[in-house]
Amino acid sequence: MDSKALISIIIPVFNRQELIKETLDSVLAQTYKNWECIVVDDGSTDRTWEVLEEYAQNDSRIKIYKRHRQPKGASTCRNMGIDESEGKFIVFLDSDDLLTPWALEKRMELIDSKENYDVVISNGTQFSFDKAREIYNTSMYGVTEILVKFLQFQVVFQTTCPTWRKSFLIENKIRWDEEAIVWQDVDFHIKCFSKHPKYRWGEKEHDNFIRNENDENRITSSKNIVKKIINNIEVYERWLLNGENKRILLKCFPVCFLNRIEYVLSGSEIRELLRYKPQLIKKHLGIRSFIYLKIYSYSCDIKHLNGIVYHSRYIVTGISRK
Repeated sequence: MDSKALISIIIPVFNRQELIKETLDSVLAQTYKNWECIVVDDGSTDRTWEVLEEYAQNDSRIKIYKRHRQPKGASTCRNMGIDESEGKFIVFLDSDDLLTPWALEKRMELIDSKENYDVVISNGTQFSFDKAREIYNTSMYGVTEILVKFLQFQVVFQTTCPTWRKSFLIENKIRWDEEAIVWQDVDFHIKCFSKHPKYRWGEKEHDNFIRNENDENRITSSKNIVKKIINNIEVYERWLLNGENKRILLKCFPVCFLNRIEYVLSGSEIRELLRYKPQLIKKHLGIRSFIYLKIYSYSCDIKHLNGIVYHSRYIVTGISRK
């Protein structure tokens, strides 16, 4: 291993004046010392920038930038981070997540070995806001069909888990989709694994901790869930246009998408979706699914009727829940 190899940790941040301290402290505690931490502020309106300035003044390895172009969002910030990075390897770390002190050292032992891996994937877990309780693994540790799993809309691992060889990303022109408001990480990982990187799983022991989404300190996502659902379809269409993996996508998307609509949308939100983008729904799910969703939306507030409609999905649409 090249003990001098520089690793770039890229962190997008927005209004995390307290949580970013914990994240940066976990970076500063690394036993592997040859890193740079690139933090890109996404237009924070609290004291986040002042906190970043304090950390940057105390350690020159922490380099801070303000997002200077549109669109707003973590993906733009991550792409800016890639552009500014000088490391041989890249880790994408979210602004409320943590690394164990030995994380970078163990990762570097594997990825910068004579095997020349393009990516090493670490194991991760979720934790509650008091950090007292591990929730569940955030990675399907040891899975071999990584691309297939992502194409089936399963989250194989979170953004913080991989350590990427920068040259692999640059040579394959892989960037974060700055227009996507959902599935940014899934989209990025599909792009990466469609290029068939040489990879291996890292240590089975967790080396990163993802803050629980229900954490009271976590930033509230956009309330326009219907818009996010529509963006799901738009991202899916871009995957289809790319031409790769089309067979798997056509098979998996209708199941995943119907499940998602039933799980996250209320009856009124489903009706809003159907009114707003009827042709888009019909195009990708079919007229039978469109009719089913309309009936299902009106049954949501009628307990026994809703159950009957719910269990009739396969009969009406031909789409199961698996």
